[in-house]
Amino acid sequence: MSDLEKKIEAIDDMTREIAAIQHNNYFILEQYRLVEEQINKVRTKYEKKFSGKLASDDLLNKKIKQYREELELRNEVLPQSKKKLVLRITGQLKVQFLKAMLQDFAANDIETVTLDDMVNWCSRKSRSKGAAKILNELGIGDISIPSTQFFQTTINGNNIRLYPTEAYVTKKPPEPAHFIVKKWKTWFDKEEDRMLAGKQNKEDKTTARNRKVHSK
Repeated sequence: MSDLEKKIEAIDDMTREIAAIQHNNYFILEQYRLVEEQINKVRTKYEKKFSGKLASDDLLNKKIKQYREELELRNEVLPQSKKKLVLRITGQLKVQFLKAMLQDFAANDIETVTLDDMVNWCSRKSRSKGAAKILNELGIGDISIPSTQFFQTTINGNNIRLYPTEAYVTKKPPEPAHFIVKKWKTWFDKEEDRMLAGKQNKEDKTTARNRKVHSK
């Protein structure tokens, strides 16, 4: 094999491995992109007033670090109930979390789940080894899911619903409503890319219109 062929093979191997890392850590890359986007908006807002950079990157980074340390110190002295969580569960992260949860339920032949079942799956105290590994990798702690509103989220400025109507079954009290795992997962696998891109389907658009009507 010539040096050129070895180089081409190395390029293929390297890019394949990098693609796998990016694919497996999509949520981290997406979170980073959103943070950078927010930071750039703030910088632009202030730099517009002075037609350019306010100071060197070194000076700005030092002051940012200083203020971050102050915020961390303030947070540390607060009681646990008032501490701010570092992680905000964005729409994209909810998609990643639901994908992992549905895969785990399906792998364990669980046919139906309630909101309480999902909360228990997320709980640090009761989560299974599989759930613990998944949620630790996602950086997610305990999650509160008070209602199906948790599965209504915003991605790229659009209201997106993360489950299909046919997968949700309501019951008369005291029997709790539940989701049918197989139907939800089948739908989710087909719709995942659309949801991550923030593209609405007909149901999303109808829900968004109804929200506007009720908010008036």
